[in-house]
Order: sequence, then C-alpha cells, then structure tokens
Amino acid sequence: MTRFAGGELRVGPAVPARAYDAFLRGALAEERGDLGAAARGYREALEQGPDDPEVWSRLGRVWCRFRASDADAAFAKALALDPEFESALARRGECARARAPGGPEQLGVLDLAEAARRSPRRIELAARAVSWGAGVDADRAYALTVAHGEAPAAWEALADYARARGDRPTEARALQVLSRLSAAGRTRAAVRATELLDAGEVSLARGLAAGAVDATRKVGPDPGARAAGLTPARARLVAALALDQALGAGDGRAARRRAVSTHLGLEQAAARALAFGEPALAREIASELLAADPRSTAAALVVWILDEDAAAAGPAPSSGPATPLPRLSGPLPAALAVVLTERLLRTAGAEAAARFFEGVSREPVSGVDGLLVSRLVDLAARGVLTRAELPPEGRVELAARLGPAAAGPPEALAALDAPHAYLCAALADPRSEATRALGARASASHPAAVVAAARVALASGRAAEPALWTRVAVAAPEPLVLAARLELARARGDAPAEATARTLLAARAGTEHERRLVAPR
Repeated sequence: MTRFAGGELRVGPAVPARAYDAFLRGALAEERGDLGAAARGYREALEQGPDDPEVWSRLGRVWCRFRASDADAAFAKALALDPEFESALARRGECARARAPGGPEQLGVLDLAEAARRSPRRIELAARAVSWGAGVDADRAYALTVAHGEAPAAWEALADYARARGDRPTEARALQVLSRLSAAGRTRAAVRATELLDAGEVSLARGLAAGAVDATRKVGPDPGARAAGLTPARARLVAALALDQALGAGDGRAARRRAVSTHLGLEQAAARALAFGEPALAREIASELLAADPRSTAAALVVWILDEDAAAAGPAPSSGPATPLPRLSGPLPAALAVVLTERLLRTAGAEAAARFFEGVSREPVSGVDGLLVSRLVDLAARGVLTRAELPPEGRVELAARLGPAAAGPPEALAALDAPHAYLCAALADPRSEATRALGARASASHPAAVVAAARVALASGRAAEPALWTRVAVAAPEPLVLAARLELARARGDAPAEATARTLLAARAGTEHERRLVAPR
C-alpha cells in the first residue's frame, strides 16, 4: 500500500516518482491557497495510488470549499480505506462544521466520537472528540489529560471542553499546564488571560498570566504569537497581571523576576507593591533599585512615602515632611500617582490633591486595572478627580455611586469590560433581556457585576433571592457594593442586615447619594 503518512509519501520501488511530484504540487498549491491546482495535484496522485486515505482526506478538504458533494465522497473513500483514520475524521468534521456550524448532528462529529471510543489511546483523535464535545462527558475529558499528561493536544482538548461549558477555572488550569508544554500553548494561555480579565475574572486572569510568563524561559519564543492575537498591548497587560499575582501573594522573588523578564521594570513592582498594601516589600524593591540607580524617581518616592508614614505613626508626629519630596524626572507609574494623590487628600485636602493629580506627569490607568480603578472612582467621588479623568469603566462606577439623579452621558458598551458593560446597562434599563444577556458574560464575583445583578433584582422584585444576597455579602466591601447591599437589605426587610450594611457604608460614603442612604430614616 502506498502511504502518504503525515503528508510525506514513502516512495518504494513500485511507486512512480510522478505520484510524489503530484502530491507535492497539490500540497504546495493548497498552502498558497490555489485550491484548483491543489485538487488537480491530489487527483493526479490518486491516479497513481488510489488506496491512500491521506490523499483522499486532503482532496476532501479542498473540495469542501467549492464542491461539497464531491468532498463527502472523498471523505467516504478515505474512511472506507481506514475507518479510524484521524485526518479524514477530523477534516470531515471540520468541513461539516464550516457548512453547518453549531448543528448537533454534523457529519463527521458522530463518527469521530465513535472512533474515539473504539481507540481511546489515539490521542489526536480523542482530543478532537473532547474539544468538539462529540458525545464525550467530563470524566472522559479528565481521563484524557491524565492518560496523556505530556501531550499538548490533551490539555488543549480539556481547555476547549471546559470553555464550551463555561467552566472557567478548569479551563484556566488546563491552559496553565499547556503553557508549560509548548510556545504556542503559552501564547494561547496569555491571550486567554486577557480575555478572562475582560470578563472580570481577575484572579483567574492573574494566575493564568503568571503561568504564561514563568513558562517563557522553558518553551521559548513563539513565532506565531502576534498572529495568534498576542499583540504588544496584550503582552504588556499579561505582564502586569503576572506581576500583580506575585504582589498579591506577597511573593517578592516572583515579583522581581516577572518585572524584569517582562520589561515592566522594578519601578512598577515597587509602586504596585505599595498600592497592594505591601510596604515592606515595596521598600525592599525600591531600596534595591535606588542602590543600582539613584536617579529612579519612582523608587525615591516610594521610600519617601514610607518614611513619611513611619514618621507620622511615631510617638510625636511631625507637622511637616521629614524629608523633601524627590524631584519628578518622568511620568510616574499609575499606582504611585494614585497612592500619592490619596495621601495628599488625607494630609492636605481635596484641593491640594486635585492640583497634584492634574499637574503631575503620570501613566494612564487601564479600565481593567482591578487594583486602581475603584480607588480612582473614590477620588472622583470626593471631588479630587473629574469624570473626564476616569477610564470608561470608572465613569460607570461613578455614575452608580452618584445615584439615579446624576446620570451622565451613556458609555459605549463595546468600550467596556463585561462587568462594567453589565452595570452600565443595568443602570439604564435593568429589566431588559439585553441587560440580562450581558450579565451572562461577566464574572459573577466581580464587584461591578454584583452591583448590576442587585440593580436588576431590585427592579424586578427579586431582591429576596438567597444566592444574590450571598454574592453581595461576600463581595469586596467597596462603597459601590455596600450601597447595593444596604438597598437589598431594605428591600428584603432584613433589619439586622440593613444595620450592618449602614454601618459599613457610613465609614466609607463619599457621595451625597451614599450619605443619604446611611442617614437615619
């Protein structure tokens, strides 16, 4: 039997050389997109050796684009020669999916599942069956990954399976493993981390990004990274997520390593450590950086802030700065600008804080920055920032905190991450089907999505739902969430919960709407 296994013709004494030449012409033509020439090459090869399922399978894939009935016949010939031939099964299924996407009885999918059950150790075949959901259950998906722990296809299949079913934690775990097995897998994990962040899955995104960044040295660069969607902007976002994962865990060694390897730099690491409430780590990183580069403004400012805070906490707080404020030589990391503005608000008042924020050269805050956006909104609620100085997600949160009487211009939903798009829609039309559909895209635990769900429930008379109350009660105790918690408690008629929510919100109320909510009734 003449075999073109893996696309390479094994030429024996009885195989005419022109069969290989024809196959090669077909393959090269298909690669450059000349489908007519590709079909002619494959057909000529089959005239010399008609019993090869690989060539029939390739011909079926080409014909699928413009001769559907002939494509079905070509796949049938390939499978008649080998009923479990993986390339034919996969290409037949892909052809059917292209012709009728989403159909449950797609040609090729059912026979793919049956072939996978008959030959469970054929990893590529089984992986495709899992990723397409071809009659394969969750147990089979996990068994596949256990049996083939070093096979990228197994983890790709598990990730596809989990994603199709909305199981984001399982998908992230599968992609973390995949990122350590191949450069393409690392790229896929990195891109997905940014998508999970857009959905509001901050913790999952940070963990997945951390795994992708740490795997870089092991798997090397991916030449196809840009084509796979890992643009420079996304790569920088992945780097920031990986850094935040280390800082949130208090892991100084990982934070330094990731800051350096991704070229974010130690200034960013020190500034974000300070914003994360890790003063010892922030001082450590900033002091090391100053020893290596005394001109680092950001590092000098981190040390200055920590020295000032230490002096203010001493037995005899000073009435003025213990040391002069370092000169600013360049744009400040966004985290450092926010921390300094918050400090000025506490020590010198809103007017001084506003002048500083408006005048200082600083990096912008991303709307998906889970560490800084709500803090910017709080500064705006207290009159330090204007609405225009907030990213789009921040403007939506501010609108919610200002209350229904202070609706600003509506935000473009396409410009927002999923939780804030849901919140924006819930503020405008909480009863609509479109609003509920947006809720399905957003992380259930993101504060903006929790508040949006509360708005929808209050508008539709479903404030008593236990699951919603649990989501609100365990969400981050930000003013945005606390206001929704107080309103839900009132609607539920739960006096003890209302009293608790009022006390919590009173300590952090920053807008007139929030102060009215906590005022005695």
